[in-house]
Amino acid sequence: MHWADPSSLELIRTLILGAKNPFTFLFTYRPVQPSHPFLQMIQDLQHTHISKTEIQLRNLREESVRELVANLLNIDSRKERLLEREFRNEMKECEEVKDMGVGKEKSIIKASCNCCMGSRRNKSKSKEGSEPEDLSHPCTSLQRLTSAVCSITNGNPFFIRQQIICWIDQGLLKLDVKQHRWVWDIEKIRKCTVLNDVVSMVSEKIRRLPELTQHALTICACIGSKIDLHILGLLLREIFLPQCDVDDNEILAEREIECAIQEGLLVKSPDRTGVTFVHDSIQSAAYSLLDIDNQSSFHLQLGRLLQTKLFPCIYQQHFFTIANQLARGYKLITEREERIDAMQIFLIAGEKSRAASAFPEAQFFFARGIFLIRDEVDWKDNYRMCVDCYSKAAETAALTGDYEKMDEWLNIVLLRSKELDDQLRAYYIR
Repeated sequence: MHWADPSSLELIRTLILGAKNPFTFLFTYRPVQPSHPFLQMIQDLQHTHISKTEIQLRNLREESVRELVANLLNIDSRKERLLEREFRNEMKECEEVKDMGVGKEKSIIKASCNCCMGSRRNKSKSKEGSEPEDLSHPCTSLQRLTSAVCSITNGNPFFIRQQIICWIDQGLLKLDVKQHRWVWDIEKIRKCTVLNDVVSMVSEKIRRLPELTQHALTICACIGSKIDLHILGLLLREIFLPQCDVDDNEILAEREIECAIQEGLLVKSPDRTGVTFVHDSIQSAAYSLLDIDNQSSFHLQLGRLLQTKLFPCIYQQHFFTIANQLARGYKLITEREERIDAMQIFLIAGEKSRAASAFPEAQFFFARGIFLIRDEVDWKDNYRMCVDCYSKAAETAALTGDYEKMDEWLNIVLLRSKELDDQLRAYYIR
């Protein structure tokens, strides 16, 4: 529900309040801000006859994290636990012997440590005369790795997986071909730079990908959680690969995002015509690669390209993608001809949204159309479009309960309108 838009939530609210037979509605959502529309809907329902039960899914405990890490690294955790228990028993026996004052305690302790957990230290020295690096840390190695994972990820399952992959990429976790197991240096892991959130970690991972793949992920993040491969290939070609020798946009897109799919950042949609982000944190990380100062201009660039380069046969299919991109860069539209074209798009998008009972989205588009009305010339040359933008925006504001905006827009209609029907319509809305 953390992805739900206000219109969908209003539909769900209507279904809940209108249910005559006993129904149980189950919702899941990730942590969101208190102002999120879903939480506001739940809070409003508390004042009705609807009963609510909240089940908090907490982060994994250390024992569960151990099992997850063991599974990711293909380690038999039960065997490791038995070896760890044997090691602790042997160490306990060594301590008891030491307390008894036996003179050979040093050799006993040394023998115990060398045989614990089925691993042997290599005592041979390198050419420089120093001991080789011990990556396996045979004494409670899995438990120490688990403790490090817990301290960094706080038991977040998605964060755990990304952290393990990050350590592998950094060479802190290595596959020992001779031993057929993963080995690590726990001290190096503890000393490495820790990124305190998933977005920062995934951002660093994305920065290690090929440059064109980074650009592709940024475009995907700007478009939304799902993007059509034809759209992605078209935008990549126009912005970054003007001389590309691949004619098919889908093939081009698949080529550039292949490693992102292999890294588990994207996944193909069921119909194989698009891709989606595996997690919304990955989308946030990809979007963060775009400088804040350049976000609006980049959205506008995407909207302009889609508006001019898409074939008419698929234009309507991606109409809202175009409208959304232009709406996120609308303040940068200054040329009069482009402003009029964008106004027309926002007006149509608002009408389509209102027809689908998506009133907040409709008001969003109408308001951006109103912003682009600048002077007397616009009212003179595009009178009908200007009146429709203000009137329909006011009508939608009334439906969403935004009466202040409704009055503001209706006053302008009454001031500017030249026809009696437009004035009567304004009074009717009010």
